Amino acid sequence: MSFLCLLLSAGITANTVLPVPPMPSEVVSRALSYLGRPYGAEQRKGPNLDCSGFVRDVFAGFGVHLPATSREQVLVGVPVPREELRTGDLVFFSSPSSGPGKVGHVGLVIDVAGNGRTWIVHSSTRGVRIDSLGCTGLGSRYIEGRRILSDRPTDQPDTFVSDFDDDEDANLL
Repeated sequence: MSFLCLLLSAGITANTVLPVPPMPSEVVSRALSYLGRPYGAEQRKGPNLDCSGFVRDVFAGFGVHLPATSREQVLVGVPVPREELRTGDLVFFSSPSSGPGKVGHVGLVIDVAGNGRTWIVHSSTRGVRIDSLGCTGLGSRYIEGRRILSDRPTDQPDTFVSDFDDDEDANLL
């Protein structure tokens, strides 16, 4: 089934505005606005957020709805090898409470430096902060990366407006 058929079967008509995934830089800007915000153990709403609540809240600002826990979030998107991480990817770690090899913490990649250093923003017991993926506290607990933002050209508009004038376009199928 073509994309046009899918749009028409979903009730997409003239001037329907469809959301487009945010640019990674937009996600990073929103995430950085949380810097210094206090940590809240198992808090997924409100002023104090745990790691998964933080990531969930950042993406919710763009209409991207993620599951509530890091154990559920790791099932979203596609796996990405550590050496291919990009800005906007999620990174998952074990935690003292989850145990070795089991997801218990999540962060967001905000920069991949040319020297191989990857910087993430995450909510830890010290609040929302920036750390290097290679720091001893995180690097040894790394489990995997996931990409949930699809690629989009930088010149693509923020929304897609269908150009169907009326139902006559349906006859083209």
